[in-house]
Amino acid sequence: MIWINIDKPTKTYTVHKRSCYYIPERDTNFKGIERELGDGGWFNWKRKLNVLKIMKLGVVLQK
Repeated sequence: MIWINIDKPTKTYTVHKRSCYYIPERDTNFKGIERELGDGGWFNWKRKLNVLKIMKLGVVLQK
């Protein structure tokens, strides 16, 4: 399982391993876990539905 950090302001994404300490345990003020907030969100790539969520964000992925 991997996590993807979608960052809307910079129009980028970052892939993180499950063990990465950067992955938040709960929503932050601007990014959600498994949901989009103002600046983007963190999504578990293992789940197929999350691919659809990421596509809905309308973010131009740079990587």
